Amino acid sequence: MSDIGESFKSTIKKGWKIPSTIILFVITIGGLVQSGESANKYFPGITKWLTANLTVTLTVTVIALSFALVILFWYCGALQRNQKIIENNNQVNKIVLFLSPSSGGGGNFYQEHFSHLVKSAAMAASPRLNIHITLICPPKDFGNEDPELLLDVASNYPANLAGIFMIPAHPDKEINLKAIFRFKEKFPALVLLDVFPLNAQDISLKSLNFIGGDENEGGKLAALLAKRWLIKCNKKDLARVLILKGRSTLWEVQRVDSFKEALIQSSENHELNLAMYFEESKDLDYELKKACKEIDARINSGQDLTNFDLIFACNDEMAIGALEAMQNLISTKRANPKNLPKIIGYDGTPEMKRLIKSNNPFLLGTVDVDIEEQAERAINTMIMLLNESTAQLPELNLLRPTLCTNSSLLT
Repeated sequence: MSDIGESFKSTIKKGWKIPSTIILFVITIGGLVQSGESANKYFPGITKWLTANLTVTLTVTVIALSFALVILFWYCGALQRNQKIIENNNQVNKIVLFLSPSSGGGGNFYQEHFSHLVKSAAMAASPRLNIHITLICPPKDFGNEDPELLLDVASNYPANLAGIFMIPAHPDKEINLKAIFRFKEKFPALVLLDVFPLNAQDISLKSLNFIGGDENEGGKLAALLAKRWLIKCNKKDLARVLILKGRSTLWEVQRVDSFKEALIQSSENHELNLAMYFEESKDLDYELKKACKEIDARINSGQDLTNFDLIFACNDEMAIGALEAMQNLISTKRANPKNLPKIIGYDGTPEMKRLIKSNNPFLLGTVDVDIEEQAERAINTMIMLLNESTAQLPELNLLRPTLCTNSSLLT
């Protein structure tokens, strides 16, 4: 408000220039009239004319002064109206900070989240709600620091923040979970996205608002896609699957566990007449380059990639990284493309969908978590938090994912 006050004072000072100029001009004319010598010098005969037409002179002077006062009062009124608009705008416009892991690993997915939030905020703005959300993103890379540990960044941000959208990095760690609650104390309008601290023992988690995909359902969908491919291949005895993991938080390993459980159950129920073998990578932080290096390292260590039937990557960035490594393998003629494994991704990013639509021969499909719908729900949740109307907010707002498949491989 101090900045607005200074701006208003500055505008008032500037606003006085026009009416004061008019008044000074009228006074100057009056002085010339009073000085007969000066008046006759510059306006010959003007003194005699003004004396003879005193009534007209006084009338014109009064009208000029009245007109100047009307302009002055109108201008000051306009400044007051502008000040009220500024104050109302500050009440209606809410600045919300978006915090996510570094723009390195999974950067495209985080950027997609941010862009959809901005779009949903623009669509949600309306006079009826009397609120508008302006999304801002820190203009620096935090070098893979966990966003939930950056309370000082939010507290010292050069803007009056009304709320926070956050994608945590490691919310299951005790220090990180405590940091999330410190955020909640500082910014009651806190909405978590994508990753939630999965700790059933902590009742206080119910105070946190979360919007994201249903990880268990996503894993099952990926397993369904894998099963369709294995049945089509008429694979016998044993199916080998390489899993590229992002991070090992309890929330994120749900997609891996449900994927494996669904395939094992299909095997035990004889929907698949083969046993299942799974091999998991180390945490690759959802990074394309790390996934590509992981596949390269396996090849360079003498591992035959053709032994695997499938690669399940826990996000689309890693799926594309695995694809690049396989394409490099083909370009050097170190493997027959027909013998290389197919890839299943996760997230439904635009780039992955484009590759699938182009009938890429290695991509079976991806699990689409629909971040457009997530963004819409997140903005609606933020609006309710900012308006303090939280009675009907669900504890966990989970969306059921869908499959985006490569029909050319499955038909």
